[in-house]
Amino acid sequence: MARIWSPFGLLALAVMTGCGGDGSAGGDPLDEGPTAPAPTMIQAWVGPDPSFVQVGGSTYFQALGEYSDGVVRNLKVAWDSSDYGIATVTSAGLATGVGPGSALIIATSIDDPAASWSATLVVSLTPVDVPTITTLTIPSARVGTAYSQALLYSGGTGAPAWSIVSGNLPTGLSLDPTTGVISGTPTSIYGGVLMSVTVYDPVTCSSVVITVGSFTFTVRLQTGPDPSSSDLQLLRLSVYPP
Repeated sequence: MARIWSPFGLLALAVMTGCGGDGSAGGDPLDEGPTAPAPTMIQAWVGPDPSFVQVGGSTYFQALGEYSDGVVRNLKVAWDSSDYGIATVTSAGLATGVGPGSALIIATSIDDPAASWSATLVVSLTPVDVPTITTLTIPSARVGTAYSQALLYSGGTGAPAWSIVSGNLPTGLSLDPTTGVISGTPTSIYGGVLMSVTVYDPVTCSSVVITVGSFTFTVRLQTGPDPSSSDLQLLRLSVYPP
């Protein structure tokens, strides 16, 4: 039974209940079933990693976390630099090259100061026409479901050449070296790091634990004959069971 307020008092109306009731009058009319658990963070990182600027140039960094519901979210962090003689960084994650060399751009969690992540910023004296991979995150995939995701970039003057220099893609997926598109149909969650993830099942109205495959790999984009005319980006792809 569901209660409805009206100008004439409290009315009672029989309705079919969802989670938490069986449709009979004996169920608790105000019981809406269990609440979906808040998603938990599986992994986090800072990107782009690495990043390149010349002295006086600037670039933004992001601190990102992948959660158990498959969503990648921006994290609340405090920014710092390992060497302010090479690079400074603002509270918004904008890093500026000060002198030649490499520095770590560090993000420390506001909610958990013991947790921090970093990315490398390389600062050069002379301008280098390097490409920048602008894709920092890619959506998760599911076993048996077709997948396609293009990697994007800016800058560079030559034809792009994409490759994976470390790590691996899930079985069934491949990276097109010309277009930078990751596509195919994943066939297994195995081959990466297996993680237990708690998700909400709307059918049973309960939390269930599933095993997800997490694949970490580094892509390289080359746009010219000079080795410096390239960029690297660490990416993570989660594969869910069918």
